[in-house]
Amino acid sequence: MTHERLVRTTLLLSVPFNLLAAWGLGQPQSVIGRLMQLPGDVPAAYAALLAYLVLLFGLAYGWLGLARKINRPLLLFGVTGKAGVFAIMLALWLAQLSPGMLVGVACGDLALAAIWGSWLLRTQETHA
Repeated sequence: MTHERLVRTTLLLSVPFNLLAAWGLGQPQSVIGRLMQLPGDVPAAYAALLAYLVLLFGLAYGWLGLARKINRPLLLFGVTGKAGVFAIMLALWLAQLSPGMLVGVACGDLALAAIWGSWLLRTQETHA
């Protein structure tokens, strides 16, 4: 599998994961929200806005995976977002403000950030 094919495959695979995360964040008392160990007493506006943003990112990843040419700045935005999610979850867990389960879930985000970032670095000279 070529590195670009790996990137495209992981972009498409990230869509259902983002959809599940959006559902859990938007409905923290649902089965998915409880599996993620999310607090159930989140104000509806926060839950809805966060779920919307995660959903929006997921749809953007799907679009990037299907696009004829991968939009590099948008993919970099995705790398930053995925790595940032991991960093935030790790920092909250270290401060004992969040369950370790969320760090485990965010390891998937870190892996995607690494794959996508690696592709951006490997191909930068051909797109300069």
